[in-house]
Amino acid sequence: MTDQTGGVAPDCPGRLQIFDMDYTLIDLDCDVSWKEFLVASGIAPAADLAAAARFMADYERGELDEGRFMRFQLRDVIGRTPEEVAQWSRRHFEEVVRPRVRSRALAYVRACRAAGLPTVILTSTNAEIARPVAEFFGVDRLWGTPLELESGRFTGRLAAGSYVGSGKVTAAAAISREFGVPFEAMAAYGDSVNDLPLLRHVGFPHAVNPAAGLRREAELRGWPILDWNAPAD
Repeated sequence: MTDQTGGVAPDCPGRLQIFDMDYTLIDLDCDVSWKEFLVASGIAPAADLAAAARFMADYERGELDEGRFMRFQLRDVIGRTPEEVAQWSRRHFEEVVRPRVRSRALAYVRACRAAGLPTVILTSTNAEIARPVAEFFGVDRLWGTPLELESGRFTGRLAAGSYVGSGKVTAAAAISREFGVPFEAMAAYGDSVNDLPLLRHVGFPHAVNPAAGLRREAELRGWPILDWNAPAD
């Protein structure tokens, strides 16, 4: 079933809402825009842009080497304090991300919150980049890939596994325990094949402006397909 109008649902399904972030709530990928921001700010070398594009192509095919990507993506924060990275992250959000927030996504999240439903952003993007987005949307909980700290500085390593692909199912199990909501009562929203493991687990899966692979799966299974690109009413 396809929502051709992109209309905001008057009653969000299920008892808990889990939203992917990149290309779902916002019309860009923060891992790419973050690297572009760091290059423009003189923090990362310009050569990183080509490497970032290659990693993104792998991600879109569902073939990302998570270890290599995370080492590449996190090397700019090695030795930096959370306060330094938070300043970069706030600038990145205000200058780059905020203009690309999908207004229909914001309206939908607000409708779910107004209905008293818990809302969660679950993203493979690291939590430091994702935090300003979560604050802007006002969700109850952010689950972004966590970064390791030693002596108050980032090491460039992950504090736990990343939330790519099946990693989102592992994270959702923890979310289920935290909120006391089983998988069959959860609604989830995603845009790519990397969201399929989670969407297949929840009771109320939704494809949002889906890439081709996810669109085929959604059409085959009769999942709702939402258009959040249009301006909100």
